Amino acid sequence: MVIKVKRGANLAVFWLLTAVLVLSSCAQNAPAVPPQTENKTTESSPSSAPPKPEPRPANFIVSGLTVLPKETTPGSLVTAEALVTNTGELAGTYDAILKLDDVLRGRETVSLSGGSSQKVTFRIAPVSAGTHSVSIDGQSTTLIVASPTTPPSIPSSPAKFQVTSIDVAPIVVLLGEKIAVTANVGNIGGTKGSYSLTLKVNGAIQETRDLTIGPGSTQTTVFNVVKDVPGLYTVEIEGFTEIMRVKETGSFPRLANCYIGVTFFGKLQQLDSSQIKSSVESLARWDLIIVDYNRASFARQHLERIRKLNPHIKILAYIEAGTGGNWRWLLTNDLQAQNLPSYMTSERINFMRYLMRYYGISPSDSNENLFLHHGQAPGSQTTPSRVVLMDDPEQWQGMNPNSDWPNYLANFVKDKVMSSGLFDGVFYDNVWEGSKKFASNQNIDMNNDGVAESPSVVQQLWQQGMTKLLKITRDLLGPEAIIFGNPGSEWFANSSYFDYANGHMQENALGTSAYSSHDFTKVWDIYERNMQSPAPPSRIHIIATDTDNRPNDREKPQLSITDLQKMRYGLTITLLDDGYYQFGMGDRSYGTLWWFPEYDINLGLAKGKAQKQSDGTWTREFQNGIVAVNPTYSASTISFATTYQNVSTGNKGTSFTIQPQDGGIFLLVH
Repeated sequence: MVIKVKRGANLAVFWLLTAVLVLSSCAQNAPAVPPQTENKTTESSPSSAPPKPEPRPANFIVSGLTVLPKETTPGSLVTAEALVTNTGELAGTYDAILKLDDVLRGRETVSLSGGSSQKVTFRIAPVSAGTHSVSIDGQSTTLIVASPTTPPSIPSSPAKFQVTSIDVAPIVVLLGEKIAVTANVGNIGGTKGSYSLTLKVNGAIQETRDLTIGPGSTQTTVFNVVKDVPGLYTVEIEGFTEIMRVKETGSFPRLANCYIGVTFFGKLQQLDSSQIKSSVESLARWDLIIVDYNRASFARQHLERIRKLNPHIKILAYIEAGTGGNWRWLLTNDLQAQNLPSYMTSERINFMRYLMRYYGISPSDSNENLFLHHGQAPGSQTTPSRVVLMDDPEQWQGMNPNSDWPNYLANFVKDKVMSSGLFDGVFYDNVWEGSKKFASNQNIDMNNDGVAESPSVVQQLWQQGMTKLLKITRDLLGPEAIIFGNPGSEWFANSSYFDYANGHMQENALGTSAYSSHDFTKVWDIYERNMQSPAPPSRIHIIATDTDNRPNDREKPQLSITDLQKMRYGLTITLLDDGYYQFGMGDRSYGTLWWFPEYDINLGLAKGKAQKQSDGTWTREFQNGIVAVNPTYSASTISFATTYQNVSTGNKGTSFTIQPQDGGIFLLVH
């Protein structure tokens, strides 16, 4: 019963009725029901649930503009500061523009999450006397510059020079390519002076420049460095250092980094410029990186910077093909459900809505047939439940390649992802052959007709659909694009996927249990099956090994001797052919920036194919060294006619012992 009391009604009547209801309730002797605390996941009737408002887009305001000092002299540095605030709920990027008398004098780009603020700082040196207007996007104040004839209150100090920063780009080049080393030098003294700026490479003076800089001024100078010998070079200017790598085309090792799954969108708002710079420079050192396709929507400038630092890097866009991780939230109306999983935080919900707007995705019930569903009883009017293909906390449902999914996804990749100009190709995840995945998932309806097919038919239709996805993608992107897949382990020898994809990742190549229990022959067979396939024009293979998903620092790991041996073993196996190597935490913990001394070596070009030796070991010879792999269960000794150095230990000699399930890289000592 609902009692409504109008304004001005007799309150006595109201309280009398209330008392009657209370006594009646007590008389029924019903057990008390504790009140429910408010929770966003509490189920309620559809009619009582208010629609969730769309998050407010990013909106920026500038406040608190200050100029110090407020009075100065011509040529002296003045600092202008203001606070930029994002009053919206979504993250965004904003250009703060400083003007002096309506003339552009500075620009600073800031990326802010919803509701956050960041201070912007500019330094200018006005040259003319008078009263000037200083403004930052609507906020303005005045600056008084005294006449040059006005005697200074403080005697001018002598010239004093300071290198404020250097920039080296690219940091990875091929032989003979130019590297620009840019240095900014400021005179923080009170008079003009001369300064000699010295560039050192590997500790030796490369070039010296004489600069004349006025008081309070900064001068930028650029050195050009060209090297015709491959190797690592340390560039130094006044204590600022940067390492650059000079490579020979086709040289080894070849390194990959699957930098996905990190909540980079949220983290980006929390990192300062130096942290972002460090991560970007680290990623630029790899030969091939895989990043989430949506990075182009909010981190474009960082991907462009990576490309500038390493013009030869291959960048692939990671996108789920076989499972609907994010697709569940982008393509359907699941975000409108009364109860959402705990991992769907408000930040992630806002991010999904941001991606919908950015990519022009319209979630609707009509997209439901793009997902795999279980069969249901004939005549049922309810939508059957989706098939879960990845059993993890997020319960990733499978996509249905027997539907319009291949056509939808391939065109999305062409029109929305590759059109950004940031990627060399696409990395399709969960492109399985299907046998193990579908054997345990019974009652799957591939035709969306409500009737389940047998597991063998499900696998056949799955393979046909995935082949269709790869073919359409190849037709749309052309022969030069890289199309990569991840089956977890392998594609079968007769798989039609090889006809359209450049290759695939061999995930957890050395197993997720004790690594010594793996089968080298199996790893090698999968590797060679991919690399020896005839089409398309180039073959790419990634061998990925890991620490079995054990938690660790993503940049500076603490690794055991066993972990390091596993890293070394996987790297040397990869070097037996022309693939790429990755080592990290594991298939559920991608997004590490681990770098090892073995990665810095220069083996040069390969002299031939890998050779199996009589004792069961394998070797491959390069211009500058030899790689040896011992897949047996006994230690093996490798001997040379001249002196070599073990890269991992630093030891030099003509004979080395390689432990079981281990490998070694040996550089020729000149």
